[in-house]
Amino acid sequence: MLDIKLIREKPEYVKKMLSMRNITLSALIDEILALDEAHRRELQRKQELEAKRNLLSKEVGNKKSRQENADAEISELNSIKADLKAIADLEPELHAKQLALLEIIPNLPDESVPAGSDEHANQEIFCWGEPRKFDFPVLEHDELGLKNKMFDFERGVKLATSRFTLLTGLGAKLERALINFMLDSASQRGYQEIFPPIIVNSDSMYGTGQLPK
Repeated sequence: MLDIKLIREKPEYVKKMLSMRNITLSALIDEILALDEAHRRELQRKQELEAKRNLLSKEVGNKKSRQENADAEISELNSIKADLKAIADLEPELHAKQLALLEIIPNLPDESVPAGSDEHANQEIFCWGEPRKFDFPVLEHDELGLKNKMFDFERGVKLATSRFTLLTGLGAKLERALINFMLDSASQRGYQEIFPPIIVNSDSMYGTGQLPK
């Protein structure tokens, strides 16, 4: 999720970088800023009312100790109490609306990424090795997986949802081998191996970009 401070301080920059991803979110950014301004305005008003309430409460106490009439101050305190209740109801609503919009804003691309409408605008940084030439029809990976009984798409969808695949036989072994290869290679280069909990809280999911998608 983008930091609201970045959007607040550099709205045009954010809009420009998002446009490089071929998405127009200017109206959404403007809406986020409007909600942010309204939210901060309510917070400032809350602080001002609380300060005024404290002064009036002190004045009521002083008047009562002097046995003076404090009806005017008490009436104003009741009005402030009602205003603070309205702010208490509105402020979380504004914050929730802003958060819901921030959640659907994608990350900004790096400034070095070339703008383009599709993959044809991609730049080749370097190439290693020579592409193999086959003397037989080349199958797609899903066709190879089905042919060799490595994938089970139907059961994958039943267990999870669409776009998930159950790996079977050689497919499962290949997945395990790739995991071991990655961990062994990383460990040899100084990375510490960690096995995190299977279940994590929502903050962890947001922090790694898994939520809200």
